[in-house]
Amino acid sequence: MALACAIYAFFYALELSSTELNIVLIWSKLQYLGISFIAPAFLFFALKYTGRVKKFTFPWLLALLVIPIITFVLNLTNEYHGLIYRSSYLDLSGPFPILTFERGIWYWFHIVNISFSVILSNILFLLMWFGSKRNIRKQIAIIFIGSLLPWLGFIVYLTRAISINIDITAFILPLSAICFYYGLVRYRLFDIIPVARDLLFEALPDGALVFDLRLRLVDFNAAAKELFNLDEESIGKNLSELKRSWPKLLQNLQKPVEKYLSFELQEETSEKDHWFRADIIPLAEDINNLQGQMVIIKDITDQRFAEENLRLMATTDYLTGLRNRRFFTQITEKELKRSMRYKIPLSIITIDLDHFKKINDAYGHSGGDRVLIAFAELLKKRLRELDTAARLGGEEFSILLPDTAVEKALYLAEELRKTVESSKVRHDGALISYTISIGVATYHADIISVDGLLIEADRALYQAKENGRNCVVVAKPA
Repeated sequence: MALACAIYAFFYALELSSTELNIVLIWSKLQYLGISFIAPAFLFFALKYTGRVKKFTFPWLLALLVIPIITFVLNLTNEYHGLIYRSSYLDLSGPFPILTFERGIWYWFHIVNISFSVILSNILFLLMWFGSKRNIRKQIAIIFIGSLLPWLGFIVYLTRAISINIDITAFILPLSAICFYYGLVRYRLFDIIPVARDLLFEALPDGALVFDLRLRLVDFNAAAKELFNLDEESIGKNLSELKRSWPKLLQNLQKPVEKYLSFELQEETSEKDHWFRADIIPLAEDINNLQGQMVIIKDITDQRFAEENLRLMATTDYLTGLRNRRFFTQITEKELKRSMRYKIPLSIITIDLDHFKKINDAYGHSGGDRVLIAFAELLKKRLRELDTAARLGGEEFSILLPDTAVEKALYLAEELRKTVESSKVRHDGALISYTISIGVATYHADIISVDGLLIEADRALYQAKENGRNCVVVAKPA
């Protein structure tokens, strides 16, 4: 198309610079090597870009080029038939010598062909603009505006709207070329042509499957082929017949969606659980013309494990592996609300390692860390699954005991104290002895918040220290 425009403009410039009729006629004939093929070349571009024709076969090319070829040949041989122009003369009255002629019948047929090609191209771009998403409409608009510009010169030339009968189309076409170049380079228009969409579908790292309204498989990409163990014989099969299927996916597809739908799928295996995200995209030209659905399956197993690790890091003490203060406060608040609502017993044990600073001074921080880890391991072994042990900070620990009355909490506290008193922690060839002080508090009607329960447990712990440490004290309601 750009070549045709360049040929047209080049020979028209030579025509304007010549003063002899026979020379001007030669340039005029050579112009048609470009003029004849601008319109079909533009229509070719429009059909290809908008995806109306994916592959141009010989019949298509013949249909586009037959009239331009005839026009070019008739123009070369016009002296013998006069179908392009009947008579011609050189108008020297203006600043430029202008070739003026009486138009023949085929000239008007040629004009109709150009008009049809350009109008059809304009319509194709306009339809594509209406059917495209907002983020690419600006790109299409640039091409559409560029396609409209030649109409200005075309109409002015045919109607002779200006006093000088110059064909300004030759000068306006470069403006169209600038629009096209700006759109193609600045916005990279060809990145969104239908061919690229097909390539994108095949190259997607996620599994993509296309189903018709009867849930029959219509198409799939390479990733889906591997994920679902598909082959060419899978085309036409129902989703439930595929080698790998999920009930939840089948359930969501059975009722065609009118808008984007996303959900997660879990698959349990002997090695580990696998997680997938399924995105269902309705395929429709408009909301009332649903033709099928596309399913995108993405393996998010690594992402789920990463999220779980981050969650654990945010709620777990890095040294002991126990829960941290933040998580402990949250779970205590949840259990306290449950106890208040259903009148279920709830107890808290608060523990402090006695004279822990002396352990750090005697054995170093590595020795102190070893004691903290050993005590945390003891808690993990002695507690139930529903209990929560946490390191609140330093040498202070707490245990949340749901569905536990004060008697059972006191029994557990004494067992822990005795076990610690009789145990030793080995570190760098040395055996470290330590003891713990414990405060026990249980929910009662006067407690209305987590802070109230923790305060009672802390008071009991403080009293245990006052009593000489290595003992258990149960909080008494104020």
